[in-house]
Amino acid sequence: MKTTKIIFISALILLDIALKAQTWTGLISLPTQVSTCQRITIGFDNISPPSQGWQLQNFTINVRVFIATSGTTSYPYTSGYPTCPDATQKQPVIVNSATVSANNPTITLNNTVPIFNSNQNTFDFIFTNTASLPNLNTINGFEIELQTGCSFLPLTNNQELIVQLFYSDQNVNMISINNAQNFNNCCPQIPVVTPNLVAVTNSNPNVYSIQAINSGASQQDWYFSYQNTGNGDASNVVINEFNIGSCASYSQIGIKYAITSSSDPTLITNWIVFSPNTLVNIPASYFIHFKFEAMINGCIKDCNPIPPSNPPVNATFKWSCASSVPTLYCTTCFQDQSNEVFFNSGISELEVNLLAPAPPQNIEDFQLCFYDPQTWKFEIKNTGSEILKDIKFIIDNPDQNSLAIIDPSIIV
Repeated sequence: MKTTKIIFISALILLDIALKAQTWTGLISLPTQVSTCQRITIGFDNISPPSQGWQLQNFTINVRVFIATSGTTSYPYTSGYPTCPDATQKQPVIVNSATVSANNPTITLNNTVPIFNSNQNTFDFIFTNTASLPNLNTINGFEIELQTGCSFLPLTNNQELIVQLFYSDQNVNMISINNAQNFNNCCPQIPVVTPNLVAVTNSNPNVYSIQAINSGASQQDWYFSYQNTGNGDASNVVINEFNIGSCASYSQIGIKYAITSSSDPTLITNWIVFSPNTLVNIPASYFIHFKFEAMINGCIKDCNPIPPSNPPVNATFKWSCASSVPTLYCTTCFQDQSNEVFFNSGISELEVNLLAPAPPQNIEDFQLCFYDPQTWKFEIKNTGSEILKDIKFIIDNPDQNSLAIIDPSIIV
């Protein structure tokens, strides 16, 4: 561990700054990693003035933050910020605010909320000297709060959050703090981990195969699952939307959700009613399951796509960061998904057998006299792979010369 001084300003670090910085001394510990949709705080101590002191009454510390591949040697956003799913470009990380400790009797921070300098891509904080000039005092306990978005998704491995500090008088002549333009020997470089929420389907990777009752007025539960296969938690995020497209053969009763480590939604007993913009935390490797409660009122097979007149039914899933910062956040994050739903209703078949009177008598029995009753027994067997909820079985006497009468009241 050592304190490193480079040119004008120094920051105390608990390890050699030629390595990846992990912890800073001062008021705040540097996070060991950072993910999407997070607030983090970084603290600096003993920020020294230029060699000739703070020359002007007002001066600026410029903070630049960004996410880039490890080994990046220059600011990567010269052609615009990363692109969101809606084609807008959003800054992946911003500086929300800053404070300084009370142990700065001759230097005060004028603005706790930064001024964004679009020309330099920096978040600027203006300080005022209250002592006679030049002021040679250091700045102690300078803390900045950062907030990450999700525009940098999808993310490749070995990406880092990089923090650069500069000093300028009147926002001109930016001077590097800790040689900030040389990334290998300066700045906090924090490993970035991210969630990756993907659909868990049981057939084609893009299609949910749902076993559904073919017909009849009945309720059925359909399950849709998404797993966080990333290396970071999906924390401080909201599920903007989960829904199943409409079809005339069913109607929606309700939607519920649950977050578990198990991949089997049928084991869940503590379902929660889902509503848009629900705040969730989905740890890495965990699942978020949705239960779509449907009322079947027609032939469910009719909901499957028959091009071009019958489009497919889709399951739509969208999420974004919980806090709304227009200059930072995408409306929805990269893993917006729309997966086709295929309704597998099986084969509907049945078999009817006469049990009594047994052959050779069969239905005809010429030994019966007028008004003698005859009992017929039938067996109906489901020989298909589909649930047969409603069966229409007609008993009729088609012989116009017969005097046999079937009384519907005695059919059981």
